[in-house]
Amino acid sequence: MNEKLVSPITKKNDVSLVKKWNTKEIIEAYQKNFNYDAARFFSGVDEIYQYKCDETGYVFFYPIIEGDSDFYGYFQQFDWYYNPWKWEHQQVVPFLKAGASLLEIGSGRGDFISKITEEYDVKAIGLELNQKAVEEATSKKIPLLNVSLNEFSQTHKNAFDIVCSFEVLEHISDVHSFIKDSLECLKSGGYMIIAVPNNQSFIKEEPIPLNVPPHHIGWWDEDSLTGLSALFNIELCSILYEPLQSYHKEWYKSIIKRELIKNRYLRKLISVLFKSKFEKKAGVLSDWAIGHTILGIYRKN
Repeated sequence: MNEKLVSPITKKNDVSLVKKWNTKEIIEAYQKNFNYDAARFFSGVDEIYQYKCDETGYVFFYPIIEGDSDFYGYFQQFDWYYNPWKWEHQQVVPFLKAGASLLEIGSGRGDFISKITEEYDVKAIGLELNQKAVEEATSKKIPLLNVSLNEFSQTHKNAFDIVCSFEVLEHISDVHSFIKDSLECLKSGGYMIIAVPNNQSFIKEEPIPLNVPPHHIGWWDEDSLTGLSALFNIELCSILYEPLQSYHKEWYKSIIKRELIKNRYLRKLISVLFKSKFEKKAGVLSDWAIGHTILGIYRKN
C-alpha cells in the first residue's frame, strides 16, 4: 500500500487494495464502444489501482485520472447522457416547498432546473463545468453557472434549503471537499440529496468503459452513502433504490444473459437456438431487479 495514499472521504490512510486494471484494455473499450480516444488520459500509466476506504466502504481509483470539459462535451452528443427527467429527479419533488431555494451541482444542460422552476414555486440555480452544456442552457435562459462548487461556496454560505447532485459524486476525486462545500451552501435543517450509480446493482457486472476512469473515478453503494453521516454534521434520513427503468432493461437483460452462460461461444449458440427462452428468463428477472441508481437523503444538523 502507498503510505501517502489516503481515502478521498476520510482523508485517513485507511485504505486497502482491491484490484489492478490494465489501462490498455480501458482505452480499447472507449474506442470500441464510443469511438473515443482516451489514450491522452493514461499517458505513461500502464496500470491503475482500485482501493477501498476501510471506514466507509467507498471504492476509488488511483492514480487520479479525471475527465475534462472536452471529454464530457464529447459524450453530450449521446441522447442518453443527459436524460432530461429521471427517477432521482422525481424523488426531490416532495422537498420543493413554496419559496424553497435549491442548488444543483453538476446540472448538465439544466433540464432539472428548468422543469422545477417552471412547475414549482422555487428558486433554483445550477453549477456545471461542461462549458458546452452551460452555453446551451444559457441560450434557453436556464440559470447555470460555469463555476466550481468550491468557489461558489465561498460566497453562498447557508444559502439554500436543498443542495442536490445527480450522478455527479462518482466523477469527483476529492469527495471530502465536495461534501464539505455542499454543506457550506446548505442552511441548517436543509436537505442534501445525492444520487449515484449503485455498484451493488447489475452495473457491477459491466464496469468497462464508463464505470472506470476517466469517467467514473469512485464506486458507491448503500454502505458508502451511509458512511457519510458519521463523518459530517448530517443525519441520514433515508436511502432509496431506483426500480429498473424501461430504458435500462435491454442493457440489464444483455448482462443477465451473459452471466447465465459464461462461455461466449456456447452463449451465442444457445441464444440462437433458444432465443425466446433466453429473452423470457431475462425479462422475468428484470421485473424485480433494482435499477442503476441509489439515492441518499441527508439533513444538515
